[in-house]
Amino acid sequence: MIRIIPSMRVRLLVLPLILFAALLLVPAVAIEVRAEAPSHTLEIALRPDEAMLTGVADLDVSRYAGARATVLLAQKAAISVMRVDGNNAQYERDGRSLSVDIPKGASSLYIEYACRFDDPVEEQPASMDNPGFGVMGSITDKGAFLLPGSDWYPWLPEHGAHYAFTVRAPLGMYAVTTGGLVGHADLQNESLSRWDAWSPEDRLPLAAGWWTMRRNDDGPVPVLTYFTRQNEPLSARYLEATSRHVAFFSKLHGAYPFPQFSVVENYFPTGYGFPGFTLLGGRVLALPFIPETSLRHEVAHCWWGNGVLVDWERGNWCEGLTTYVADYLSKELESQAAALEYRIKNLRNYALVVPPDKDFALDAFTSRTSPATQAVGYGKAMYVFHMLRRRVGDEAFWQTLRQFYADHLFQLTSWSDFQQAFAAPELLGPDGAARFFAQWVDRPGAARLALSAKSAKSDGGWRVETGVSQQKPGYDLTVPVVVETADGKTNATISLPADDDRGEAVLETKAEPLRAEADPEANIFRRLAPEEVPATVNRLKGSENLVAILAESLPPEARKLVQWVLVSLSQGRAVILAEDEAVQDMQKTAGEDVLFFGMPESPELRALISQTHAGAVYLMGEGLPGAAVPAEADTVFFVDKRDGVDNATVNAAGELPVTAMLAAGGELIPDAFTTAARKITHYGTYSYLVFAGGDNLGKGVWPVRISPMTVQLKE
Repeated sequence: MIRIIPSMRVRLLVLPLILFAALLLVPAVAIEVRAEAPSHTLEIALRPDEAMLTGVADLDVSRYAGARATVLLAQKAAISVMRVDGNNAQYERDGRSLSVDIPKGASSLYIEYACRFDDPVEEQPASMDNPGFGVMGSITDKGAFLLPGSDWYPWLPEHGAHYAFTVRAPLGMYAVTTGGLVGHADLQNESLSRWDAWSPEDRLPLAAGWWTMRRNDDGPVPVLTYFTRQNEPLSARYLEATSRHVAFFSKLHGAYPFPQFSVVENYFPTGYGFPGFTLLGGRVLALPFIPETSLRHEVAHCWWGNGVLVDWERGNWCEGLTTYVADYLSKELESQAAALEYRIKNLRNYALVVPPDKDFALDAFTSRTSPATQAVGYGKAMYVFHMLRRRVGDEAFWQTLRQFYADHLFQLTSWSDFQQAFAAPELLGPDGAARFFAQWVDRPGAARLALSAKSAKSDGGWRVETGVSQQKPGYDLTVPVVVETADGKTNATISLPADDDRGEAVLETKAEPLRAEADPEANIFRRLAPEEVPATVNRLKGSENLVAILAESLPPEARKLVQWVLVSLSQGRAVILAEDEAVQDMQKTAGEDVLFFGMPESPELRALISQTHAGAVYLMGEGLPGAAVPAEADTVFFVDKRDGVDNATVNAAGELPVTAMLAAGGELIPDAFTTAARKITHYGTYSYLVFAGGDNLGKGVWPVRISPMTVQLKE
């Protein structure tokens, strides 16, 4: 039998009383996961040395008796046998569709088939914008990866069908799919995996690998890990974190809807969440922060996306809601400061990678394929749920989501269903909900706001006149305004209807006003002004005119990495110039965003670097602005605006061009430089990075000193 190692006991999570006290008054929604009798039988064999899958399916077609059944199977699959109730059957084939007549009284459609799945797999892909990188089906000596859309088994278009499913594989290779695990077994020369396989909506995925399984039964449901020998020591940590996350979301939303949850290691980078399991690349699993970030996110998908289903034709809401309850809420539970930082990073990212002419409405989002689609489909959607919560209050918001989960479990759901849920009279009301979802979901964009304020002495104190203006198209908003004095803060709100371009409020203070600020907690989704957005890695990802310059000193092994890094930054089409080419025609960099690979020697190009504050400080040997560069650092990256030049050209979004540099901190160490360069794309919200031996030693964001939402009332 496969080796099953018992895990430590898992402590259940107790929710903070302040945030979720209301939930304690709500009875748990009981969800019974029924072990239904299998409708179909499916047995497959994996032959990794040939990238081959052979299969035998016995499908219950009794409901098609006297009619024609359509079965979907990979177009390239070779069918050797097809029988109906034991009799050879004729069928018509059109691509992936097989049509066969089912006589009256017949109940069994039997198919034997074989198919190769050999999509090429990139084990170190440059871009992580589309997990899986176009791979639909791959069977190798490292494992098997078959998405539902690869049509790897005969499928009758129906939801929720159960399969008595057996996978035969070489000894030591085990298989995972959705549904309930029956067991794994080792025979003389092969291993078996048996599942009561089912999916609430779509076809089944399949993953297989050379794994050790560990299991923990101490939480709300069994949790399992399927890790290779290299990552098996990580199992205890993942089992504890998984059980804790399942307990958290069960308390927050209602009972977990699947028989178990498994964390499964894939042999190339992926980040998939399926009903009841997540499939993560082996290198990703080893990162120390994954159990509290990506894993938490994938567990939450069991409620939102895999539990309550997405009506894909009407927009994907689940990434935004999952981001809110998993990623954002974890920051809120950490501290209010961490939550504020998360919101601000979200707004900055949107401003950097989604230019106004490339924006799109939330109800048009389906999946993440670029930094821009992620900023809208994940980031803006997350903000929509945050603003909903602010509008209706904590207790009402969480109770509404909880009831929504109970009412819509395993049902196709769209944004309009959320609108209906929050249209209750005690929440937004029908008209309020219609306005809210129309402005935030049905149309592209974000609010564009600016604050004005002036103060004057009045009887016994000070009078501060404030106003918030918005650009068209307008939004229905309630904007908080804060006036700071030496004695504390005075608050007011400005009601700003969508058809008004300005709202006003007057505040009275005892002490002299020092500063006024609108929306100081960044609770409104708005497009930040260029001066509010420091240059970060994501600024490069959103560039439409990047020029890469290769320093003369850059060694050949580092030059090989340049195109990979550019692709990882969504800049595969960037212009690449050698140092001497750039010097000969400096017009090629005028007004363009520039990324240096290595430190140039030419004075002209160093002058281009010194037009940024960060570059000027670095060239003077003083480290980076506000950040010392440790002596052991061997690789430095920074990106900054070229604001050190008069009459600098701005782009269509009103942004100054940026200069970035990836260079050795001293003598270039090829392995360390290469490892660091491959990590740059993962630090999208940072302005500078410092590495030693490929490990990050420091990171940060340049401070923002000017904002149209802040007015200094006293210098």
